[in-house]
Amino acid sequence: DITVNQAETCCMCTEPILKLPDGKEMGPFGMPGHGFNRLNAVIKSGEIITVRVIFDPTAHGPAGIGKTRLVREFRHHAVRCGFQWFGGKYEKAGNHPYSVWVDMLKGYLQQRDAASLRILMGPYVTELAGIVPEVMPRENGTSKVAPQDSGIDRSRLLEAWTHFLVQISREAPLVLFLDDVQWAGSLELLHHLATNIGNQRVLAL
Repeated sequence: DITVNQAETCCMCTEPILKLPDGKEMGPFGMPGHGFNRLNAVIKSGEIITVRVIFDPTAHGPAGIGKTRLVREFRHHAVRCGFQWFGGKYEKAGNHPYSVWVDMLKGYLQQRDAASLRILMGPYVTELAGIVPEVMPRENGTSKVAPQDSGIDRSRLLEAWTHFLVQISREAPLVLFLDDVQWAGSLELLHHLATNIGNQRVLAL
């Protein structure tokens, strides 16, 4: 017998689904760390497992199929309709879990003063100050708040990010464009946002 403990894909554009000998399907499976990858399937002698793969060219694909143009046209339409557009791109290596999100917000943050940012952050100023230190008063050139990874509760930090983005969206509908998510070290914040966003005016691409 052969035991299969894990199934995964190397790219966000493909999702394999396993069909077991008894007809039961398991999956779809994703990239390592991006969703469901564990299973416990036993293949006995003479049995066959069928692998069905779903390909999504809009998630990823070869150059020239129109991904960049599609995003460009969508952005143009969204901005014309009064939406805010924040875009960020993951790199192949060295991605901090929140680095792309900070990059997306840089332009917005540079246009706001510390007082207005503190209002937007509400009860989460302390959690977000490690990411946006400009919102906290400084003494002798140093922030009163410790860096982001100094033991702040992760769930509280996820709540803080979600609250902040929702508050921004109340000024105008918000589009978050995340490029090359197949290189993301973690999609925890995106999952939390999608799960808790409700009917707020936030769209993540």
